[in-house]
Amino acid sequence: MVTTVKRKKKRNLNTFLRRYRRLAALVLIFIALAACAFGLAGRFRYAGRLEDLGDFMAKAIRTDLNQAMQAYDTILRRGDDAAPEALTNMKRYMYSAYRLNLSLVLALSERYSIIDTATYNNFQTIVGEYERLLANGQSTASVKTSLGNYMRAMEDTLSTRFDSADLLLPQTASKKTGR
Repeated sequence: MVTTVKRKKKRNLNTFLRRYRRLAALVLIFIALAACAFGLAGRFRYAGRLEDLGDFMAKAIRTDLNQAMQAYDTILRRGDDAAPEALTNMKRYMYSAYRLNLSLVLALSERYSIIDTATYNNFQTIVGEYERLLANGQSTASVKTSLGNYMRAMEDTLSTRFDSADLLLPQTASKKTGR
């Protein structure tokens, strides 16, 4: 004798598909988490490289400014006879420092600026006046004093902006940005 049992509820044939859907959802979540982790690791790696690049540019700016100061020392030691060549070297080093500084500001922020536009323009004005007086054969004593004051201010700026490990310190809110 065969007995049949009738079910009240229809048999669910979709359970097999539901398992695959859940598994697919878990796989997608895992892939999304892995992509986020990979992106975060890349961002940290990029930030480290940007910091290294900023340190390199800051040291190059410092080197250029030191070279400009050495060219100024040549004027002090040798007098106005060496001034044309020394002024040319100073302009070249200051221009290099200024352009690298613009790149440094773009890479990091304005807080890491060493030589701003006003400071560079002031230098250009002083050197232009010095060259004009030399070309006319006039006394350069007052302009040489102005250039000396400018170079001492630049030296002070460098000594306060770099730490003992020769790394650039960002400007703080309490410091005045006008140099």
